[in-house]
Amino acid sequence: MTTVNKTASDLVEFHKFPNFTFQDIEFELLDYGPNGMLIPKEGRLEKVYGVLKDAHPRLHVYKKEQFPKSFHYADHPRIAPLVMYSDPGYVIHGRINVQFNNGEHGFDNKDLDMKTIFRAVGPSFKEGLEVAPFESVHVYELMCQLLGIVPEPNDGDPDTLKPMLRSSGGGPPSPTPSTGGPPSPTPSTGGPPSPAPSTGGPPSPAPSTDPGWHGHTELPSGSALLPKGRPPLMSALLGTLTLLAKVT
Repeated sequence: MTTVNKTASDLVEFHKFPNFTFQDIEFELLDYGPNGMLIPKEGRLEKVYGVLKDAHPRLHVYKKEQFPKSFHYADHPRIAPLVMYSDPGYVIHGRINVQFNNGEHGFDNKDLDMKTIFRAVGPSFKEGLEVAPFESVHVYELMCQLLGIVPEPNDGDPDTLKPMLRSSGGGPPSPTPSTGGPPSPTPSTGGPPSPAPSTGGPPSPAPSTDPGWHGHTELPSGSALLPKGRPPLMSALLGTLTLLAKVT
């Protein structure tokens, strides 16, 4: 995240740009941090682009086909004809200034403030190791290796983060070695199995295997739900409902 210059004398404010008017715009996507898109009205693309391309030193305006390829962004058909972004610390204000956040994301990912922090602790990782910056796309491969699961096709490289591991372990778990024959039968005791001892009451239900309700096998009931007794409002409502039921 980058700190936003909210009181700077050179804010990026479209409503103050000379020769620019929103009457030339069919659709606008502004006031969303440092990024924006515009669809000029038919026949006005060149005019709007000419006005905006040098309108502010902190603003970078491109035609869609000229937007930097390093962003991997402007090739989609839903991207507007004019795409723009501002320098770190500056957000794009449209018709009025409505952005008041102290910090923002969405700036050029080459800027240091846009980098995240990767920290890993555990038996699989080397201690006290500092590695060079890497693309976050490789983290998926690392997680799959640590969990012993086969990753789906992805753009990560499993070798990129191996130097931070104590060994090259991971991968799918090895199958249990076969003994070369069928499993041995359970030894017989020479008679029918003994019945379970009776407790003098109905059998207890088998515990649920449903991991719902935060992993508990049974839902609470009775006093566990209302440890301090029934609230007065609830008692009053129940009394009213009971009275209505008797009347009707």
